[in-house]
Amino acid sequence: MKTGDYKKLPIASLVTYERNARTHSAEQIRQLCRSIEEFGFTNPLLVDEANRVIAGHGRLEAASALGFDEVPCIVVDGLSDEQRRALILADNKLALNAGWNVDLLVSELAELKLAGFDMDLTGFSLEELG
Repeated sequence: MKTGDYKKLPIASLVTYERNARTHSAEQIRQLCRSIEEFGFTNPLLVDEANRVIAGHGRLEAASALGFDEVPCIVVDGLSDEQRRALILADNKLALNAGWNVDLLVSELAELKLAGFDMDLTGFSLEELG
């Protein structure tokens, strides 16, 4: 399996996975749009050699909403159909399996808030920020 070819691809050429089990609310797409506007497109989509989206469906939707014509992608080729489908699930789930060092998180958020940073850009809700 060969991975890692980086290229910008036209949004119109990308094929989303119709069985993608991950959902993206309008609020999350709004957050992704704001993040892309603030920080740039820092996380490329993963696509296979047929331009089928493996990871980044939400980022793709945000880029489209922002009027992008193309998006950065990393091409992962040589996957079997089962590997591609499993990677679609694993890419989303493995990140959810991480935890937080709560003391460091609270400290980082407090410092950003004191600096006047727009806390909405962190992705944490007002309830989480306390």
